[in-house]
Amino acid sequence: MDLQHWLGRADDAIQKWGDTFGPYQPHPSLHVDDDGFAAVFEEFTGRLKDNYPFFHPRYAGQMLKPPHPAAVVGYLTAMLINPNNHALDGGPATAAMERETVAQLAAMFGYDTHLGHLTTSGTIANLEALFVARELHPGRGVAYSAEAHYTHGRMCHVLGMKGYPIPTDEGGRIDIDALEEVLRTGDVGTVVLTAGTTGLGAVDPIHTALALRDRYGVRLHVDAAYGGFFTLLAGADGIEGLPSEPWRAIARCDSVVVDPHKHGLQPYGCGAVIFRDPEVGRFYLHDSPYTYFTSTELHLGEISLECSRAGASAAALWLTFQLIPPTPAGLGLSLIH
Repeated sequence: MDLQHWLGRADDAIQKWGDTFGPYQPHPSLHVDDDGFAAVFEEFTGRLKDNYPFFHPRYAGQMLKPPHPAAVVGYLTAMLINPNNHALDGGPATAAMERETVAQLAAMFGYDTHLGHLTTSGTIANLEALFVARELHPGRGVAYSAEAHYTHGRMCHVLGMKGYPIPTDEGGRIDIDALEEVLRTGDVGTVVLTAGTTGLGAVDPIHTALALRDRYGVRLHVDAAYGGFFTLLAGADGIEGLPSEPWRAIARCDSVVVDPHKHGLQPYGCGAVIFRDPEVGRFYLHDSPYTYFTSTELHLGEISLECSRAGASAAALWLTFQLIPPTPAGLGLSLIH
């Protein structure tokens, strides 16, 4: 894929679209002298050399990798318009793309119904899931593995909820017996299960925890920010060490978070939160008549805690999924290779 060619095509396409609205005189501040910019750009690119080779297959120091070329083209093309997916007025085209991609992610996890949206990070996505959990179980805390991402302890503090770190077994997975002991107290309303811990890549026994949800009436949230896309490989022929039971059980959990900017080949930041029950949208309800006034359709800002969000992120994900859909034969093969 000739990235330079397609970025040129992107600039031409947006210019032609802009020309359909009639001539106008750009503001003088938008005029940039090439010679003056050249000197600044040289310093800029020089400073960017102070980076590690995230793109190199021998580099494994951070969870960073170059985005897919389609994601780059999609992001930069939409960025030339600069849509905001908070309201339909701010990004009608990219809002539609966001809904389509979120539906694909929900289907990937086996959700028959869903409500969800993209976020700027897995941290914000988990914050939203715990916010809904707090509204459903006021006064009750959140249990999570001691190996879970530190965001859960931090977000419990932000939300005024008590966090309960649960010991892990020898494989770094949440200890179900220790979890049940805490659940017997009745003080916990939500259990966070991790599908791919940051430190070890461990997958909690989500399928086993389902019985505890039924027994103690708790809510199950799956933090699959890091490992979520590997659900595409669970149970596949020739894939060792990836049993299907925990991944298939996500479909019966109450919410899930996944980060397309990790194994979804997207640029930072692009997370996603998905709820199995669309009725939880009632907890987001707010009135903003100066924002939501041109359509009676649900605006994405009405089901998110964030306000302004880059429509370019949705465009990048949508274009990537057109080439490599989140299916076993699509993105699943990319994860193998």
